[in-house]
Amino acid sequence: MDFKYKTVAEINAMSPDEQEKYLADKKTHEDKVAKDQVDKTVTEALKPLLASQDKTNESLTTITQEVNAITEAMKSRVSSEMKGFLHTVIKENHEAIVKNFKEKGSAEFLIEKVPAMHMTNNGTVSNIAGLNMPTGPFEIDNEIAMIRVPENFILTVIRNTQRAKVPEYLMKKQQVPGDGAVATVEEGAVKPLLQYKFQNTSTKRKKYAGRIEWTEEFEMDFEALLDAIIDMLERDVLTAWQDGIIDIIEANATSYIGSSLDATLPNPDNGLAIIAAMQQIKVLGFAPETVLMNPVDIDAAIYTQDKNGNLQLKPYIDASGNRIAGVRLVPSLKIDAGQAIVGEFSIYKEIHTGFIFRRGQYNEQFIENEYTAVGEVFSILNAAPAEYPGIIKLNLATVKAALKSA
Repeated sequence: MDFKYKTVAEINAMSPDEQEKYLADKKTHEDKVAKDQVDKTVTEALKPLLASQDKTNESLTTITQEVNAITEAMKSRVSSEMKGFLHTVIKENHEAIVKNFKEKGSAEFLIEKVPAMHMTNNGTVSNIAGLNMPTGPFEIDNEIAMIRVPENFILTVIRNTQRAKVPEYLMKKQQVPGDGAVATVEEGAVKPLLQYKFQNTSTKRKKYAGRIEWTEEFEMDFEALLDAIIDMLERDVLTAWQDGIIDIIEANATSYIGSSLDATLPNPDNGLAIIAAMQQIKVLGFAPETVLMNPVDIDAAIYTQDKNGNLQLKPYIDASGNRIAGVRLVPSLKIDAGQAIVGEFSIYKEIHTGFIFRRGQYNEQFIENEYTAVGEVFSILNAAPAEYPGIIKLNLATVKAALKSA
């Protein structure tokens, strides 16, 4: 049966079984056309040899010349794989060709390229016992899909500096209530005595660290993977350090007590809960400049609708500028959904080293061809307890319930 090529539209209209049969018929047809072309080319090329050779030496010389002529003639029509195949066929049939020339015979040689084993049903590929490799064609992708972690951000919020060495303790004085007060006095009268009092506060340095171990053979066989693992160690140490800073700030933060907005709003949202917390902070003399919220809670505050499905405009929220009531809004998955932290984060001052990486061997590792790498960061975070009320950690649902009018 003659094979007829189909258009892309016709192929797309076929069922999966019909497409599979069409592709198989197409390959069979193309293989047959290529085979017929090769058979015809070789037969035509061998005719002069069959008619002109009388002696063995002359036959060998002519064969070589004709093979080269065939190769040159087919460069533009036959693939390099097929050209090499022709050389192999003629080499394997060399004695039969020479004998035919001596006897002045006329013979035809059938040249047939057998499809690769994985293209037929008469061959299988399997693994040896204990080897679990795919038996079909596969490729190894060197790119590593790493576990995603929330982006670090806290150093963009608090004051911080990097040093080669971090002190073990950081001392800071805070003012406490004193004695006396300024008063209006008459000329020559005794002025009131004022006594200012202070307390020393102390914060201890923390070290965030981890280690990895590997064998010499692992480094030899998976050098790129080892480099990636070292990068992961650095990422995890830096993440643990900055998460530790957030944990300290959360632990020191105060709770929402109340504001003038309590019981006054018929439909309070997350944005209004933040504004109420800001008011409490301002009343205490602090200036809130940053809000930390989970992206889920930010979206819940921004994208609300009225009964007709129209998006509600909220002048106190700048969605594109990431601000609530003019205060910087930092979205982060490090903040639990339903929670928020708002306040004057500049009350904190942090000192840290850079990422310290050490590589070495311990105990029996030298004779066992093993290595250890240690990664660490030293950090100290300081704020006086008297300044802790400048930051509030609030439960959004609790604050909204306090704001809702009866």
